[in-house]
Amino acid sequence: MKLNLITNREMVRDALIKMGDYIPGEGEGTFAAACRFVDGKDEGFEDEYKIYGSAGVNRYLVNKNGGIALSARNASTPAKIEKARSLGFEIDE
Repeated sequence: MKLNLITNREMVRDALIKMGDYIPGEGEGTFAAACRFVDGKDEGFEDEYKIYGSAGVNRYLVNKNGGIALSARNASTPAKIEKARSLGFEIDE
């Protein structure tokens, strides 16, 4: 199952935790801010929002439809890409 911030928000949060990339809080680049983005409550972003993983690596791209993908260019290791894929993240090549 592909992860989606609109249809299965808790699964996305749990997958980010398993990736080691869930950062608590409300600030820019967090899971909570991405939720506000897909809910239409965060102005200033066009079509995409970025969640930043631990130490700013493993960036996740979120679209307005709730789709979420790990950016392969910004993944810390090839193993992280495979782990993300196995957890249901799409991979943005």
